[in-house]
Parts: sequence; C-alpha cells; structure tokens
Amino acid sequence: MNCNTIEVKKKINSLLASFRRERQKESTTKTSGSGAGEQYYSTWFAFKSLDFSRDKFTPKSTLNTEEIQE
Repeated sequence: MNCNTIEVKKKINSLLASFRRERQKESTTKTSGSGAGEQYYSTWFAFKSLDFSRDKFTPKSTLNTEEIQE
C-alpha cells in the first residue's frame, strides 16, 4: 500500500463524516416519536466498527443568551 499522509487524513475524515451522518439518522428517528418498526438502523459497512468513537463526537453544551437579557 503506497499512500501519503494527506490521502489517509482525507479518508479518515470521510469515514468519520459518514459515521456522524448515519448516527444522526438513527438519533433523529429515535426522538421523532416513530414506532419501533419505523426506527432507522444503519446498514453502512463501517458503522459498527466505528461505534467506539461515538463518545468522541458528543455535542458541546451551548449558552442560552435569551435568559441573560436585562
């Protein structure tokens, strides 16, 4: 295998972006009130393999500026 570091970084970023997209699809169907039969389960080939990184991509908390109004 003859790859340079730029190609490897691009591939990793592409895989992680696909994982985040599939994870978002799953979480959207869980919270939308869909029935159990309508819930989305990823069939993407690398989804289970990249599941270890699930905790790495948790959204950061945000600041609600509406409550700070004077």
